Amino acid sequence: MKREAIGKKLRFEVFKRDAFTCQYCGEKAPDVVLHLDHVEPVSVGGTSDILNLLTSCSGCNLGKGARPLDDDLAVSKQRAQLEALQEKREQIGMMVEWQKSLMKMDTDTVEVLADFWASLGRGFDSAGDGFLLMEKILHIERAAIKEPYLRDALYIRGILRRRFPGSDVGWEAKNILLELLKLTHDPESEKEYAKSTDSYWAWKDGAIKQIADLKEGSE
Repeated sequence: MKREAIGKKLRFEVFKRDAFTCQYCGEKAPDVVLHLDHVEPVSVGGTSDILNLLTSCSGCNLGKGARPLDDDLAVSKQRAQLEALQEKREQIGMMVEWQKSLMKMDTDTVEVLADFWASLGRGFDSAGDGFLLMEKILHIERAAIKEPYLRDALYIRGILRRRFPGSDVGWEAKNILLELLKLTHDPESEKEYAKSTDSYWAWKDGAIKQIADLKEGSE
C-alpha cells in the first residue's frame, strides 16, 4: 500500500498529544529526533490518521520496522492521552457555557433592577441623592450591555472633567470617546492621553484627528 504524506499540522498534533515523548522508550525532544510511527503498519493496511499514529524516536522507529505493534503499553498510553484530550475539550466547553451563563445572569440582573427601579416612579427622587445615584448607576449598567466601552468612555470623561473643570466636558466628549474606543480597542492608552494632554480643546482636536486617521487607514 502506498504511504500517504503526513502534513506538518498532523505531525505537530501527534507530537503535542504525546508530549514530544517517544512512546516506546520515553526519550524526549530535543534529546532525540522524533518520528511518527504507525501503530498498524502501512504495509498491512494501516492509515495515517491520528488514531493510528504515535510519537517514536528515530532509534525505536527504525528498529521496529514494518511489524505490527505487539507492545500493548504504547497503545494504552495513546488511548489514555486521547481520553485526556477529550476530557480537556469537554471541560473547556463546559467553562465556555458557564461563562455565557454568568454573562446572561449579569444582563438579566441589570434588566430586572432597572425595571424595578423604574416601576417605583420619579416620586422617590425626593428621598435623597442615594436614590438618584442608584438610578443613574443602573441606567449606565443597562446601557453598557449594548455599549461595551461606555464605562471606559465615562471614566476618561471624568479624568477630563477633573483636569479641566472650567471646560464644557459633556456629551460631546463621551460620544468622541465611544467612537475612538471602538476604533482603538485600547482604553488604557486613551486614559493616559487624557491625563497628559494640556487642555480639553487640545485633547478634543487630537482625538478627532486620531479618529480620522484610523478611519482613513482602514479604508
